[in-house]
Amino acid sequence: LLERISGLPAVSRASVSENALLMGRDSSTNLMHPRGFPQGPDGYPRMHWDIVGPRYFATVGTAIVAGRDFDERDGAGSSGVIAINEEASRRFFAGVDPIGQTLVWGEGDGQQGLTIVAVTRDVKSNGPRDEPQMRFYLPYFQMPAIRPNWILASNRFVVRTAANPAGLAPALRQLILTEDPRL
Repeated sequence: LLERISGLPAVSRASVSENALLMGRDSSTNLMHPRGFPQGPDGYPRMHWDIVGPRYFATVGTAIVAGRDFDERDGAGSSGVIAINEEASRRFFAGVDPIGQTLVWGEGDGQQGLTIVAVTRDVKSNGPRDEPQMRFYLPYFQMPAIRPNWILASNRFVVRTAANPAGLAPALRQLILTEDPRL
């Protein structure tokens, strides 16, 4: 479906996100941290996060300050990667280049290391008054390998177009119905 959306003539970029921007929805955890980072009384610092598809940052216009956007290399058969925002970089890696560093998700035997491939600008995920929050992003197509029992709560397609977005909506709805009439 993402390929079909991307192929529409009026679409310059398309991606997918579990939460997306400005939707009033966010995921968070206090189980993501660099190896050896000291745990506080309430655990590790809480981070907000999203699961995003290839070219997500380019599609939504989030600048990458170091590294690269997610792409087709970041699939189920490849090594686990992660992107962090500037706030997480400042908190966890002050004075050190985070690209190539490892963040660990989980505790004990269930920990999984993920290699940082990007640092993005901080975004105001839920509205213009948001304060910077530590945030990380996981590649959509790696989720079965990163978290085998993970159930994706939702999909939101994000589309960049120079055309009138309202005029593009019927074609997008039709593609989704063609893919699966139950959606």
